[in-house]
Amino acid sequence: MKRINICSILFIALLAVGISALFVKDNRMRTKTTAKEASEFQQSDSENVCFKIESRSDEGDVTYLTGWFVDKGKVLNDFHVACSDGEYVYELPTRLENRDDVTKTLADGVDYLYCGFRVMIEKKYLDMAEANGLFVASGPLKENQNLYNVGDLVLS
Repeated sequence: MKRINICSILFIALLAVGISALFVKDNRMRTKTTAKEASEFQQSDSENVCFKIESRSDEGDVTYLTGWFVDKGKVLNDFHVACSDGEYVYELPTRLENRDDVTKTLADGVDYLYCGFRVMIEKKYLDMAEANGLFVASGPLKENQNLYNVGDLVLS
């Protein structure tokens, strides 16, 4: 009986550690910018795009932006903020964040869940974004990703 209790406690502890590791991995921001050929993306012509940058913080050669992005009526819980030089699309390290407030504000019956983001932009990519605008690449790194042109990057 005592051995079963010890095994049960050990199993529960290992399960808790495993679940915690998944949450940490899921919430961690990649620190690498990924480049893909621009031809691998489908340009989205959606007129229902809402994109807002809410804050900026500069830390040395890195700038962090926070905000949110939705394509009204669609749930895009896997996207990256990106910039482009025309030939390549550079998916920037982006951590998605839960934004219940956006879902409540839009009130269109869609739960946008992780439409918030925090993006890390190195100086060379910030210069590119300021010159060519920002984009949002939706979906995992697979074929047929959509690329949304969300306009000029205006930073104060």
